[in-house]
Amino acid sequence: MKRTMALLLSAMLLLAALGGCGGEEAPASEAPASLAPSTAVPETETPATDTPEESGEETADIVRGSVENGVYTSEFTGLSIALPENWSAANDEMIASAVGVGMDSLQNISEEEKAIAVSGTVYDAMLLSPDQTENIMVMLEDLNTTAGTTLITAETYAGILHDSLADMTGMDYVVEDPETVSLGGVDYVRMDSSVTVNSATISQTYLFRWVSDYMLTISITAQSAADCETLVANIQPLAA
Repeated sequence: MKRTMALLLSAMLLLAALGGCGGEEAPASEAPASLAPSTAVPETETPATDTPEESGEETADIVRGSVENGVYTSEFTGLSIALPENWSAANDEMIASAVGVGMDSLQNISEEEKAIAVSGTVYDAMLLSPDQTENIMVMLEDLNTTAGTTLITAETYAGILHDSLADMTGMDYVVEDPETVSLGGVDYVRMDSSVTVNSATISQTYLFRWVSDYMLTISITAQSAADCETLVANIQPLAA
């Protein structure tokens, strides 16, 4: 369980730290299977840091978010993220390419583990700065598929990533302990980290919470901790 969950999040972090997927924004294209969930409306919402109840019912289908007029919104997660000036949203082809780069960067990971991680995860959005050195990623993971259970709190989930990053070889990570924070009245588990890549220090912030039967992860990569904080402030609950 630990290895599969850490695989997915570490892949996200690696591709973000290396500057995202590269290239100019492309027009929207048909989503690959791992990126295109059903559009049925979810029926339930669970507390941010609690585990969902093991009801035996099917996992709620995800309705993916969208970007209009410089704002990412998602009815499923109840999220609103204001994009900084000149930021854009990657299309599905770019997201799939970036995820592939991240997966390929990981060592000692089997093809079966990669397949499980991808099949159990929806990469809902990749929001990019003009030079693609900063980004925000929104991801939903079905832990029944990737970890075999939903009996994992957001605190435990963050702790798994914390330990995995601290133990990574060849990458000089500084990882802070996770803490619970409130953004617009919604609780998240937050974890901050930094890593040195090509003599440059990159700051990253992770936010975790349960949404229906999925673990929501928001990953923010920026040039400094102050820039991460500015981007965190852009994350708000969707207006009723």
